[in-house]
Amino acid sequence: MESRVGFWPRAGAYVLDMAAVWAVGLALQGSLAKFFPGAVAVLVQEMSARPDTIEARPFLEWTARLGVATTLIAPFYGLIEALRGYSPGKLALGLRIVAETGQKAPLSTLLLRFAIKGSAAVVAAIGMLTALKSLNVLAQAMGWATTVGCFLVLTRERTAMHDRIAGTAVLRKADMVVPAPPSTSSLTSS
Repeated sequence: MESRVGFWPRAGAYVLDMAAVWAVGLALQGSLAKFFPGAVAVLVQEMSARPDTIEARPFLEWTARLGVATTLIAPFYGLIEALRGYSPGKLALGLRIVAETGQKAPLSTLLLRFAIKGSAAVVAAIGMLTALKSLNVLAQAMGWATTVGCFLVLTRERTAMHDRIAGTAVLRKADMVVPAPPSTSSLTSS
């Protein structure tokens, strides 16, 4: 348990990951917005409800396109972590998601962790694409629950809510437990 990574390294990895999502969102916001003009229009309408926002309309449209892009990119970006056992931010900081034993986590465990941690992002993307406000409200509530659950890393166990449910932990790569190779004593020479 002492080797589990605490709050600050994980927060640093999260900041790096969010910077990457925003960078990809900035690069693709024009292209993605063309595929989802309704979602952009809804966001612009919500943001420009007040009459004093007329001068800011170009900025609001750009912000809406960026919001659509990052909302669509975030769940796919989270899949990197689920499929590899680390996100690009965790990779940069030498962190890995492992099973509670410290060994490499199986894909099913990593996917369960993603389903818990990334559920708000997935629901937000579906809510945006379907324009169902109830899904957006649900996504916000789920996002807050996930955020609060992340602060469980500050406890003695150093595991977030999604780690506790999935049976995972975050370690530095150097602290991972490598299973012993299979014994060669069962092989006999003739």
